[in-house]
Amino acid sequence: MKINDIYLDALQGLGYSETEGRFLYIVGTHSGYFTSQQYLDFAGVKRGYRSDAITQKLLAKKHASAEIHQKNARIYHLFSRKVYSAIGKENIRNRHDHEFQFITTRLLALDFIMANRQHDYFETEDDKLRYFCEGLGVERQALPAKLYLGTRNPSITSRYFVDKFPMFLTQGTVSPIVTFTYIVPEAQNLVAFVTHLQNYLPLFRNLKQFNFLFLSPCEPLFPNARAIFSSMVKGPLETPCISEVRRYFRVRKL
Repeated sequence: MKINDIYLDALQGLGYSETEGRFLYIVGTHSGYFTSQQYLDFAGVKRGYRSDAITQKLLAKKHASAEIHQKNARIYHLFSRKVYSAIGKENIRNRHDHEFQFITTRLLALDFIMANRQHDYFETEDDKLRYFCEGLGVERQALPAKLYLGTRNPSITSRYFVDKFPMFLTQGTVSPIVTFTYIVPEAQNLVAFVTHLQNYLPLFRNLKQFNFLFLSPCEPLFPNARAIFSSMVKGPLETPCISEVRRYFRVRKL
């Protein structure tokens, strides 16, 4: 994961060290929420005065707020416009307040990213549009989208990849391979997972190769998730479509 020095310099200008700046950049870009333990793991320090320095700075500067959730878990929300402006993402939605399920999902996403910092992650919607549409020639109609009605006027805006699950590139034998992820933070039915795959299936059909990771702390969900993915994605994509079958017989006849 590469972070532009411009953003790190801007965060240091707000009073944070280089290590704190790197951590805040990743949090602001991919989550908006974090725990003290996540910073400890990132910085490689033990709990104590030094480990509390970043949270004390954030709270004193009013760059973040501390929230108590289930089982007295203290979660910090990075919301300051100054911080997001410093990393070039002033309008990102991570600044806004969210419900607990969204927060737990973002924390799991942050855990995954922190543990796999070697990957080249897509950071914004524009990054993904450039890669799929300009780089691979995929039509926008094939991308997972959600329509939003304007608050000040009746215009409708299409937003893409609104789930914001981590997505990254890994080096393949010929060209980089994109890896998609889906995160389930707690035991639940997989109806939302089915809907997610339905929304992404047109994009999957336009890719020669891709990887997909189902991420969850709930191990009993994995067999069902694997079966759903096989029936909805793997099976259909590996089965020749009707146009390919027709082409086969036409070529054989010729």
